Amino acid sequence: MSQICYQYLERSGFVAVNASTVIAASFAVGFYAVIISALRRTQRITARSPLVVLRSGNPEEIIAGVVMFVFPLLLVASTMLQHLRLFRPYFDGPALRAAAAVVLLSGLALQAVSMATLGPAMRIGIDRERPGPLVRHGPYRYIRHPIYTALLGYYLGAWLLQPNPLFSIIVLVAVPRIVYQALKEERALVEMFGAEYAAYMKSTKRFIPGVV
Repeated sequence: MSQICYQYLERSGFVAVNASTVIAASFAVGFYAVIISALRRTQRITARSPLVVLRSGNPEEIIAGVVMFVFPLLLVASTMLQHLRLFRPYFDGPALRAAAAVVLLSGLALQAVSMATLGPAMRIGIDRERPGPLVRHGPYRYIRHPIYTALLGYYLGAWLLQPNPLFSIIVLVAVPRIVYQALKEERALVEMFGAEYAAYMKSTKRFIPGVV
């Protein structure tokens, strides 16, 4: 009898929604835990808020930061409102959900390690006044923007979990925006650190070790 009920719920989409919601909610909790922990740790070390974007960022950068901050909540909501056309997946399956969980979890681990590695140099935004030391160990030994790699992984994972019209649009907008921000930060870091950062750029890739 329980097997018949399970098959009925699975065909109706309830089981898929429940599994997706659990994955999305777990990711959201992990995401906010990593961010809040890193912000508090850096502020304790430097006695200054690492949210530079709120002090010196332009409106576009602030909006992008806000969108990224609410993104996990939007992912959770989309798993619970799949009856709406905007949130309705094009396709679904346990393999996609498993892949999404792996990508999202890997992104969380990379972001946590990267932020911890930055230590007092951790900033959200470009800090031209007090940039902190140039970090070249840990994940930064291999790529220049591991946190952005994690963010790219989040958008990919979200699309795998919810391949719907909304997240298709978000991915198309977010990926070029992250690349643009990485290039902008590199120009600023060359200005701040000069030949030291230029040499670092020659020895590392931007997002994926040995690739790009």
